[in-house]
Amino acid sequence: MSSIFTVWWIIVKSNVLIGPVGRRLGLCNVSTTVSNDPERVLQQLQQALVEKGILCSQEGFKLRGKVQESISSNNIGTNCKLSFELEVCTIPSMSGDLNGGESTVVIQRKRLKGDTWFYKKICEEVLALAAKE
Repeated sequence: MSSIFTVWWIIVKSNVLIGPVGRRLGLCNVSTTVSNDPERVLQQLQQALVEKGILCSQEGFKLRGKVQESISSNNIGTNCKLSFELEVCTIPSMSGDLNGGESTVVIQRKRLKGDTWFYKKICEEVLALAAKE
């Protein structure tokens, strides 16, 4: 609950989350991490997606995942069942010291296409796998 309040407070107070790619983010669909290294978190997410067998492409600190299903019994064609994005971002330190404070790394999740419940389940599994590594 404390981390949710912290993220909410930062959003309300400064109205911005600063990511490695310098984007503004909202409060919805944000997961906190224990790591302070965005590159390490990105690598862990990539490994988790590969482990789950999810097709993945990377653009900066953003990963786009696609889960495909067969549209015929002979596996002739495939259809996109779910498409989503995971973006690694940082939140500036809460302390007044701008140079010495460590930032918090967060993951913003976004469903692009597909079933909401399936998206929720996949995100939970991927984030749990990434946290173990």
